[in-house]
Amino acid sequence: MRISMLAAYLVAAVFCQASHATVVILLDEEFINGTGPTNTSTATWSQTDSDPFEVYSNAGFAVRGISGGATPSTPLGGLEVLAGAAANVVTISVLLPVNLDDTVDGDFFFLAGQRIEGGSGGFEGDLEIVNITDSRTIRSKAAVDHPNFTMAVNNVSVDFLPGDAGDTLEFKFYESAGIPARGLQLANLQFEATIVPEPSMVAVTGLASLAMLAGRRRWR
Repeated sequence: MRISMLAAYLVAAVFCQASHATVVILLDEEFINGTGPTNTSTATWSQTDSDPFEVYSNAGFAVRGISGGATPSTPLGGLEVLAGAAANVVTISVLLPVNLDDTVDGDFFFLAGQRIEGGSGGFEGDLEIVNITDSRTIRSKAAVDHPNFTMAVNNVSVDFLPGDAGDTLEFKFYESAGIPARGLQLANLQFEATIVPEPSMVAVTGLASLAMLAGRRRWR
């Protein structure tokens, strides 16, 4: 009887623990005051262009033909993907947590717009998402929503598979065929995923007690 009661308690404890899944932010970049992207323990930045990242403070949006209209309408700063090269790829490498809940999609949020002067288009502004650990394409290279004069909200769902925990994802922004005074602008990038907390010490201790009681019953 004692064993069955303890087992029921442990099942309830583990269930309660699992129900408290937590959303974690793995990428959060606002280019505050025009500073370059910051590498963290979960997100690192690189680009194919040999020039430094072309970042700017909020005031730079007006200079680049961006005039609000998105939510939030006043980003803290931004990045222009095409800097000194004729084509450029900005890559954000994100490390997934080892206790990732792969049953819940990740959410990649960012603002994107078009730098223009007297016209529109004339360049590529694409996003690709790849799990480089197992060479799986999560989102094929495709255009993001980047309207003229303003910044559009982009929300991209990232579909996880079992075994993705601990893997590395690459978010790759492409721009090519750029011309003077036109380009892809990015701001307020954030990527969230859900984790399942490790089993509590209560459950672990209880499992040990259950094993001890079961052993005692066998040897009586």
